[in-house]
Amino acid sequence: MSTSTIQDIEKIVSFFDDCLENNNCCRSLYCSTCGGVYHAIKSKMTDEIMSLLHTILGEISYEQLFYFGNYMSLIEALERKAYQQINRKRIYDIDQDDLSKVDHYLIEARHYYSLDDELFKELLEHAIEMAISNRSKSLCETLIIIFKNEIVKYSRIVDLALEFAKSDKQMQRVLFNCVRESIPEVRKYSKEAEGFYCAGNVFPTIYSTKELSELRLRYLKSD
Repeated sequence: MSTSTIQDIEKIVSFFDDCLENNNCCRSLYCSTCGGVYHAIKSKMTDEIMSLLHTILGEISYEQLFYFGNYMSLIEALERKAYQQINRKRIYDIDQDDLSKVDHYLIEARHYYSLDDELFKELLEHAIEMAISNRSKSLCETLIIIFKNEIVKYSRIVDLALEFAKSDKQMQRVLFNCVRESIPEVRKYSKEAEGFYCAGNVFPTIYSTKELSELRLRYLKSD
C-alpha cells in the first residue's frame, strides 16, 4: 500500500474523530434514540470525503482495512458493497489445509455469500470433509450456523453434531437454535438454549482515537 493511501486513510480517520469531538451521541454504531455514531458521522460527510473513502476501498486489501482501527465497523456500514467485495476476495487467499483458518473465515464470510455461490459452496463442501475427518466440534458448529435447516442435506455432519451434543451444551444450543425445525429431536435442548451464542451482527461500540487513548490510560492507572 502506497504512502499516499495511508495518508488518505489517516485523513478519513481524522475526519471521523473530528465528527465525534464534542458530540454527545452514544457510542453505539446505531441508536434509535440519538442515531449513534453512524448518524453523527454520516450527516457530516462531504462529497469529497465520501468519494475518497470509496476510492480507498476500491484499492486496499482486507488486511489494510485495519488501518481504519476502531472505525472498521463504521466503514462496513458506510460502504457495505465495497467492504463486502474486499471480504469476498479473501477466499482466494485462505489456506484450505489449515482447519482453524477455514473455520475462522467461514464464520465471517457467511455475511458476504449465499449458499448458492459456487465458490463459497466449494469451500463449504471442503470444510464438511475437514470437520468429519478431523472430528472438529468448532467447524461442525460453524457449518450448522451457516447452513441452518439446510444442513439436513449433509447427514454426516448432522450425525457428528448429534454425537457431540450428547455431552456438549454449546452444541446443544447451536442445534436447538439453528435446526429445531428440520431436526425435531434437538428440541429437547430448549433449556440449554438459554444464553444462546450470538451468530448475528451486534452493534459495536465505537470510540474516537482520543477517547480510546483516554480509556487505555484510565485502564492502566487502575491496574
